[in-house]
Amino acid sequence: MRFTLGEASPSFTAGSWRLAAALVFALLPFHAFAIAPPRASAKPVVATYHGTQVSEDYQWLENGDSPETRRWTQGQNEAARALLDKLPTRSALAADLTGWVNSISADYHDLKLRGGLVFALKFQPPAQQPVLVTRPGVDAAASERVVLDPVGLDPKAGLSIDFYEPSFDGRYVAVSLSAEGSEAGTLRVIDVASGKAMSDVVPRAQYPTAGGSVAWQPGGAGFYYTRYPDPADHPGREQYFHQQVYFHALGTRAAEDRYETGKEFPRIAEIVLRARPQGGYVLASVANGDGGDVAHWLREPSGNWRQIARFEDGVKQVEFAKDPPYIEWPRDEALYLLSTRKASRGRLLRLPLASTQLSDAQEASPEGRRPIERFLVSVGGFYLAEQDGGPMVVRFRDRLAQREEAEAVASTNAASAGTNRPPSGVSTNTAPASAARDEERPTRREWRLPLQALHAVDEMICERGDELLLRTEGFVESPSWLSYDPRKDAGRLVATGLRATNAVDFSDIDVHRAMVRSKDGTEVPLTLLARKGLRREGRSPTILTGYGGYGISEAPRFQFHRRAWFDQGGIVAVGNMRGGGEYGEAWHRGGNLTRKQNVFDDFIACAEWLVRSNYTRADSLAIEGGSNGGLLMGAALTQRPDLFRAVVAHVGIFDMLRVELDPNGEFNTTEFGAVGSAAQFEALLGYSPYHHVRDGVAYPSVLFLTGERDGRVNPAHSRKMTARLQAASASRGPVLLRTSAHSGHGMGTSLDERVAQQVDVYSYLFSQLRVDYSSVARGPWSGNVTPTSATVKARLQRDGLRSRLKLSERPSLEAARIFSADAASSNRHEVVEYDLKGLHPDTQYYYGLEIEGKLDVKTGSFRTFPADAPASFSFAYASCARTASTSDVFDAIRENHPLFYMNVGDWHYLDITNNEAARFRAAYDLVLSSPQQSDLYRSAAFVYMWDDHDFGGNNSSRSATSHKAARLAYDEYVPHYPLAAGRGDVPIYQSFNVGRVKFILTDLRSERDAVTNRDDSSKSMMGAAQKQWFKQELLSANGRFPLIFWVSTVPWLGEKGSNYYRIGTNVFGYIHHTQITNSPTQRTNRNRAAAAAADPNGEDHWSVFATERREIADFIQSNHIRGVAILHGDSHMLAADDGRNSDYSTLGGARLPVMCAAPLDQSPSIKGGPYSQGVYRMHTGESGFGWIDVTDLGHEIEVRFSGRNNKNEEKIALRFSTPSDTSGWELSRRRSLTKGTPP
Repeated sequence: MRFTLGEASPSFTAGSWRLAAALVFALLPFHAFAIAPPRASAKPVVATYHGTQVSEDYQWLENGDSPETRRWTQGQNEAARALLDKLPTRSALAADLTGWVNSISADYHDLKLRGGLVFALKFQPPAQQPVLVTRPGVDAAASERVVLDPVGLDPKAGLSIDFYEPSFDGRYVAVSLSAEGSEAGTLRVIDVASGKAMSDVVPRAQYPTAGGSVAWQPGGAGFYYTRYPDPADHPGREQYFHQQVYFHALGTRAAEDRYETGKEFPRIAEIVLRARPQGGYVLASVANGDGGDVAHWLREPSGNWRQIARFEDGVKQVEFAKDPPYIEWPRDEALYLLSTRKASRGRLLRLPLASTQLSDAQEASPEGRRPIERFLVSVGGFYLAEQDGGPMVVRFRDRLAQREEAEAVASTNAASAGTNRPPSGVSTNTAPASAARDEERPTRREWRLPLQALHAVDEMICERGDELLLRTEGFVESPSWLSYDPRKDAGRLVATGLRATNAVDFSDIDVHRAMVRSKDGTEVPLTLLARKGLRREGRSPTILTGYGGYGISEAPRFQFHRRAWFDQGGIVAVGNMRGGGEYGEAWHRGGNLTRKQNVFDDFIACAEWLVRSNYTRADSLAIEGGSNGGLLMGAALTQRPDLFRAVVAHVGIFDMLRVELDPNGEFNTTEFGAVGSAAQFEALLGYSPYHHVRDGVAYPSVLFLTGERDGRVNPAHSRKMTARLQAASASRGPVLLRTSAHSGHGMGTSLDERVAQQVDVYSYLFSQLRVDYSSVARGPWSGNVTPTSATVKARLQRDGLRSRLKLSERPSLEAARIFSADAASSNRHEVVEYDLKGLHPDTQYYYGLEIEGKLDVKTGSFRTFPADAPASFSFAYASCARTASTSDVFDAIRENHPLFYMNVGDWHYLDITNNEAARFRAAYDLVLSSPQQSDLYRSAAFVYMWDDHDFGGNNSSRSATSHKAARLAYDEYVPHYPLAAGRGDVPIYQSFNVGRVKFILTDLRSERDAVTNRDDSSKSMMGAAQKQWFKQELLSANGRFPLIFWVSTVPWLGEKGSNYYRIGTNVFGYIHHTQITNSPTQRTNRNRAAAAAADPNGEDHWSVFATERREIADFIQSNHIRGVAILHGDSHMLAADDGRNSDYSTLGGARLPVMCAAPLDQSPSIKGGPYSQGVYRMHTGESGFGWIDVTDLGHEIEVRFSGRNNKNEEKIALRFSTPSDTSGWELSRRRSLTKGTPP
């Protein structure tokens, strides 16, 4: 049999590929190469495997040192750079990512506790590499100091730390250092106190094939370490195999180091060393290559090494026991083993140190529901880190409880027999209070740590008693170190001084997990990350990523740069394919060796599900992966070229027949298989990406990234795959090769290079997926609209951006007028403002922002108001939305095309009580991140008056400490009408008019007195200055404006004690006041005890300001002010009154129509009343808003109020009219009810 590149393999027929080619999409004509990439010469080579001849053309590219390969690689780099550098999004992306990375807080990893010191690798941009630091405790930041800065040792060498290990007393630390990401490490010993390097230099301790490890001898006189052969003894590639264990005594030359063990280990052994602080025991755990089984050897104090577990025994991890908590208890001279033999999810065994047979081990913790990934031994128990499909669960299993119970029984028996009790001063009450024993409840022996859902646990340390330190992170939460102590508070994780903060805000990102059915029916987890409220319209730019190998789980990882992707409406999808460790060793073995195709099937199933579920489509879908995930990219693009538009492959493996010829390739044979096995060769050839590239197929565009110093995956794989695709692909999408001369597999890569790579990747993907990069972070949105003017505001992505606004009467923005704004400034939260003057009345306008010379994709529109003459219009209003709500109620409002939308309070529910403008700015950022809300605000003018939750907390008043910050952020961010009280720390009341209709918005929070004050003439909701302004506005409007809408924000109707009506929580829909009981209660979703204890003084409506309410009503009546109607929210209901219940004037004659519209997105309630038209209490999942049609007929103005739900269904209605002739004004009413007619 002969297999030639370009022919169909047994797995894929020529017919199926013709069908795939027919279905493939036409790739975007990518920017033409400024420099054409060099074409690789075809030099056919034929190899025979088990009778099958395989021909290939680009084997010559494996010789990375040949001049021809170097010229070709340089030419590819130049072509890639010329194309990537001219992408239009690149400069904006680079500025954004650089700004974000420089704001990252310090990240601490690889934590170790030794000699009373905390050691850690600290990464703090703009430093290029992590540095080694110490501090006396996790919370002792002020005493932190740098022990070793690798860049400082030799700024030109590109040094980085591979790993480090402190001595038990903390005096010394052995550090492996390598250059330019090569991972070829040399050990240096540092004196911790002085930070100076000692004379000890130990070469060949670390290499990317098998890594490296160190274990100190107790007392710190020397250390055991892993060493690779001397090249003189093992020339060529052999120097990267045969890892062994040696001992180095401090102060001696490396050549004098003593051999310990390893000659009997496999050629591809990967050794990890651990030492016991007492007794001279050393563990050597030996993996049989990457992804292979593990065997374990123990060095006894005598110096003898003996094997304690073979490869076939299924022992994954071994740990030393810890000393007991009480000196009266004997030392636990044992090892604890994690075994999957007869327990596929893992169980713990206890093996005495003196035992020579694994069969002597006894079960210490049984197999559980989830696979154990790793464990820690504490003084009193075990910490079990368990896999839950990618995220982690951590349990603490208490061993002391069982022992103490046994001692308690023995003590009781001894006491009854008259014998001695346990030694005095030895406490047996070490369990937490919540789990303390009593006569009615047995001791609890296990706790699950309260980790957040969908989080990973990267590291765990337990060196002091049972106290655990753990490093956890999530998809949208940056890594932080937390502490946990089951003896103090088993239900709480405590933040430490090593807690990181997000560089950028991800609070608007939703993390959703789905299960996808793979080709063979296996359910595969898929996690989706996207902005909350993302619309499933089948065109969202999406990156699907995965790994699927070596039993390594694709755990939740925080990546700050994803912010740039999310800001452009993108989705990130993370698949947990077989081959990983998400569900234990069985999940791993379901995707390794001859079952590797399952990984690719799982990944393709995830991609198909994304398209089928209408998240995206093939020409908006990109895939990205690295290393083994790079292999996944190659298999996916060759097996389903029609399913993806773009591929990013980092340091990938593509030629599966020759990979084992690389130094590290042979270490991977335990994961992939070897060509020496006929069955494994057939499986490898069946999916090898390089061998499945076919001439004339329209492949997706591909960006390959590799590093010249990569010792794990030969960069020749990327070279060969690039050459083959460039020669074969029939699409117009480019195949790019980006080779970094000063990096390797990723470890040790400098910060600048990491950022540059990410800029290239996103620039490339945005271009390929046709995403027009927006430099607008929030908005734009319009307000302060009049017949001839308007204001537009927007928050730009970063400080210093210059912009101008283009305004036109055409959607295309042709014949646009230009308006300028100051450059974005961090002093104003990067908010820019455009004052638009000289506009035409009653005209539809369209606008866009031109930022740094580029028209941004986020555009908006508004309609100027009609002139001060009879005019008809419609508007919407509502209140009370959960913070950043993505309810479809906002779409319902937008689809009705209101002249403007008015939010009458509780735009968010963050209840900010701190006088910090940054918190209010962040609140606005969060609300405007909602796609549903931002779409509404870009399509119509916005009017906004706050209430309690968005001003200063529930039921807030003038005593709120946050008022200054709230006012500053409002004035800065919101496109509002002129504030009558001026700018600064003053209330935000304002007014405007549309045609012959006046709108008066009152701020009923800024100057409100406490509700507990005596209700007399001195008690005010408005404050004296605002009330005087309000009265003057009424007087000025009377006669000029036949209709006056007063936006009160809080309910007008009701008597004291009617803050909430008692309605059964199962009663929804239309309710009339004759059907409810007027009795005080707290919110309807609270219990009866709380309702009975309700405090009437906690009420939040005009009834507890009854004296002022009467004063206002008397003013309206005595001054014959006609046509006043009240709009409010706050009450979580739709309601209306025609004036029969609203007249609070002393002499009568101030019957004001009242209309309530809420909640946009909150739980329902009924407040105040009664309402002539009744109320509508929302069902679960139902939202509400008010729609008002104003029809000016000249002689009168007709008003129609429609209280609607999120399906645009009318639930409450009210009609009234007001005549233009104010001398004979009377209110005429026409009632329209959905259900029934009120009496």
